[in-house]
Amino acid sequence: MAHEELHLNLRNLTSDDYPQLQRLMDRVYDDIGGAWPEDTIEALVQQFPDGQICIEESGDLVAVALTVCVKYERFSNPHTYDDLILRNEKIWHNAKGDSLYGLDVFIHPDYRGYRLGRRLYEARKELCRSMNLRAILAGGRIPGYHKYSDQHSPEEYIQRVDRKDIYDPILSFQLSNDFQVTRLMHKYLPEDEKSLATPLCWNGGTSSIPRRRRCLTSRRLKCAWVPFSGRCVNLPLWRKCWNRWSTSWMRSRITRAISPCFQSFSTHR
Repeated sequence: MAHEELHLNLRNLTSDDYPQLQRLMDRVYDDIGGAWPEDTIEALVQQFPDGQICIEESGDLVAVALTVCVKYERFSNPHTYDDLILRNEKIWHNAKGDSLYGLDVFIHPDYRGYRLGRRLYEARKELCRSMNLRAILAGGRIPGYHKYSDQHSPEEYIQRVDRKDIYDPILSFQLSNDFQVTRLMHKYLPEDEKSLATPLCWNGGTSSIPRRRRCLTSRRLKCAWVPFSGRCVNLPLWRKCWNRWSTSWMRSRITRAISPCFQSFSTHR
């Protein structure tokens, strides 16, 4: 079917969608347990309706993205999928979390190749921006690594996927959507203990910008870069503080540290 012939509609998931969602998950995940129980999906829809996104084609569910809120400091570090599962197969959603966590994205096999996954990811990014959250986190398996495990270390494999020398069905997609690999995780999925996974992070597309440039462009104040501290100094505030410093010892120590940067900044104003 040509893309022009599709009648796609992106919207939030509702409780009434569960019968279709169950059939879709059973088809996509027939090898690892199939669909989640209805109570699990119902809880997600009730707790965080904006995070449950789907695409329908002429009324039929063809793609779904499930999302919760988490704390960045906890889930940007190595973890397992089970860390998100509570009793009775409920998913842990932290209403006070500062980041989104991508639980799952699954697409009907007949509708792959229509860039539905990218549309769902863009909807997630827009949600992250609108909620003013810190990042989108996820755990991504690297299922293609076993084919190259005798040739490359996991780190080398990830680098080659990033350079597009190797195609990985999951990691390549994540990297193409501006997610960054932070480290490696083992036994991420309990059903797939031998598989490696990677914590992934999207933070608005600025993670690849060097720290100095990111600092200078993310604030509209005029700043000077102080090498010994690695921070931005607001010059008007710096001048006020300078006028209050009275001890010659403190002035001499700080002057030797920041005068070159201050002079350079003043020269190029």
